[in-house]
Amino acid sequence: MSAVTAAETVAPTFEHLRARFAPIFEEIGAGVLEREADRRLPYEQIDRLRREGFGALRVPVEYGGFGLTLVEQFRLLIDLAVHDSNSAHVWRGHIAFVEEILIEKDAQRRDRWLTRIGRDRDLIGNAWSEVGNRSWEDSSTVLSSDGDGGYTLDGEKYYTTGTIFAQWTSVAAQLDGERVFVAARLDDPGVTIVDDWNGFGQRLTGTGTTRFVKVPVAADEIRRSAEHDTWRSSLVPLFQLVLLAALAGIARAAVDDIVRYVLGRNRRALDGDEDSSPRDDVLVQRAVGEVSAAAEAAEAIVLSAARALDDAHDVHDAEEADARPVFDRARLAAFRGQTALIPLVLSATERIFEVGGSSAVAAPRALDRHWRNARTVASHNPVDHRARAIGYYELFGEFPERRRAGTTAPTSAAASSDASSAKKEN
Repeated sequence: MSAVTAAETVAPTFEHLRARFAPIFEEIGAGVLEREADRRLPYEQIDRLRREGFGALRVPVEYGGFGLTLVEQFRLLIDLAVHDSNSAHVWRGHIAFVEEILIEKDAQRRDRWLTRIGRDRDLIGNAWSEVGNRSWEDSSTVLSSDGDGGYTLDGEKYYTTGTIFAQWTSVAAQLDGERVFVAARLDDPGVTIVDDWNGFGQRLTGTGTTRFVKVPVAADEIRRSAEHDTWRSSLVPLFQLVLLAALAGIARAAVDDIVRYVLGRNRRALDGDEDSSPRDDVLVQRAVGEVSAAAEAAEAIVLSAARALDDAHDVHDAEEADARPVFDRARLAAFRGQTALIPLVLSATERIFEVGGSSAVAAPRALDRHWRNARTVASHNPVDHRARAIGYYELFGEFPERRRAGTTAPTSAAASSDASSAKKEN
């Protein structure tokens, strides 16, 4: 299918799209407690989002997408996460894949994938991690030549978020000892997807096992690891930012639930005025205010980091010396956001229990899901490592792994000043 011309369609405004998706998000949220209780994956909900073009938010209009900025996309992702953080989390791999395709240098591959995602509404999952490997970059999944110009994929992946809902998945594999990335179709009989994710939170993201047995892969779908290096510095914060958007949505959902809970109560505090209601209690008001402030700050952090990623996208074709500072700012924005946002949201999702008594922990209310989901999302990438990376950059003007690799950039102003002072002292 060829892409339509730009003249054949007009992009809707962001506010129009936000209004369009709002009732869909509300419908998804209406059944979230039942799905949580029954551990029922949101197949229908994700498929509805897919068909409505949620996966094509960033795809250019001429390919059937909406051409949004990253900031606009993440605003909608937060809106979705308010109603169901699982359904927002599902799109993590897809969002990263789209960003790679947007800067793809092979015009035929770029057109092919933008059409699949924009016009055909295909969803792409993620299958990079394996159980037992020392690093996520290690892989026992292999590509082998089929002897006829193509390849076959064999292996087993875990943490394959979104794949169970998707038409394709992005797979990390080894080809003749080299790390490569391929897109594999999921309707092939050699693919098996198992919903065996056993975390105590985000239980409905389909983050389980995917197995590949002799799954065909076209030669032009193989991307060498080196081809990812330039953009990888932005993929890292992009993957992280999807998680932060989920956390921001969880925080806002906690505000909505705490307000609903307080307004629905009649029982006053032990030392409260006889004619007062729970919402008149100044301590309740304070708790609600703190949770609300945390939610507002969380969203602001996400959107600020998204703006830095928009800047990085704009310079992806620039010379490395010009692009690297922009990529670094995007990475720092995501790492700083993670370091600041996670404690805020975890604290807020605990604080909601301070507004009531034993009824607040009643299982049917499922108020605990906010903390469980937030804690699970927050555990994906240890925040202590991010804080250390930020501090290292401030001191040395470079990220630790790049300095170890011998590809250092000029030191930061603080580090240069310290070095100058040291020379004077010596």
